[in-house]
Amino acid sequence: MGKPTALQALRQSLEPITWIMGVSSVLMGTAAALLHGNFEPIAFSLCIFFVLFAHAAGAFYHRYTDQKYSFGENIDMGIAHYTDSGISTEFVFKEAAIASFLVASTIGIALAAMAGWEVLVIGVVLWALIMVTVGGPSPLMRRSWVLVITFIVFGPIGVIASCLVQSQHTSFVEVFNWYDLGPAVFLSVASGLMACNCHLMMNFMQYNADKHNSKNSFIVKNGKKASSIIFIIDAVGLLLVMVAMFIVNHPTQWGVTFYAPLLALPVYWYVSNKMKSAETVEEWRRLEKITFYIYLGIAVVTLILFGIVGAPSDSHYQYI
Repeated sequence: MGKPTALQALRQSLEPITWIMGVSSVLMGTAAALLHGNFEPIAFSLCIFFVLFAHAAGAFYHRYTDQKYSFGENIDMGIAHYTDSGISTEFVFKEAAIASFLVASTIGIALAAMAGWEVLVIGVVLWALIMVTVGGPSPLMRRSWVLVITFIVFGPIGVIASCLVQSQHTSFVEVFNWYDLGPAVFLSVASGLMACNCHLMMNFMQYNADKHNSKNSFIVKNGKKASSIIFIIDAVGLLLVMVAMFIVNHPTQWGVTFYAPLLALPVYWYVSNKMKSAETVEEWRRLEKITFYIYLGIAVVTLILFGIVGAPSDSHYQYI
């Protein structure tokens, strides 16, 4: 098999299935906005494009850093060298990262123009987290507690920011209230937990390669058994958070929106059990797809049901 071209290497480094995490966090934030009847198609579309290009910038910069400091992941992926003569590996990934960053930043400025300059603060924090996570000689991506960054980025930042942008407020004074933040806070925790499970699944898949490349991922540091336990705890936590949301939102009528994580719980249990015996790449890929599609499925179902149902007429949210 020949070496990949620069375009092939860029495409492979994106790992499209991981886009589900960013897209799902926006869907969860949009669901929170829909609970109050707030849905801005343009803002929603811009949020989706922003997370796609931000993801691309992070992925390309990750590969650039790996190539520059010879961590070994690019070699394992077969994208460490190109057949395109005259173009260095570092140059291609660096330029692709810069281009994606500029597009994402432009979209971010457009969102700030729609929803207030404070959106730029969220953007700066997000880019700072991306930089320390995937950049430099000792990125957090190579440490076990990057799981916390995963929770923050695809939980509070992704969900709450998407919700507030579509609420079309113009100052932080207006958005720091439970009416706006209540649903988004609950959904951000749920989204963060599902993103952490996706991250753990990728750690399981890359366990041997991470050990070989001295990457101190969560599973490498804490072991497979502990990681499997955390995987199930996240699934149970997802259900409890959604139940808690509806206790707060409407204590006398449960509705149907928290049934999605209830049905997902046995699927998570199935995946956890299968992880103990999975050996082939095909088996791991199947478990990876299940884990990521659970995240996307719950986000889509929540969005649809919140859009249809909205806040119940006797909910205390209606009187705040």
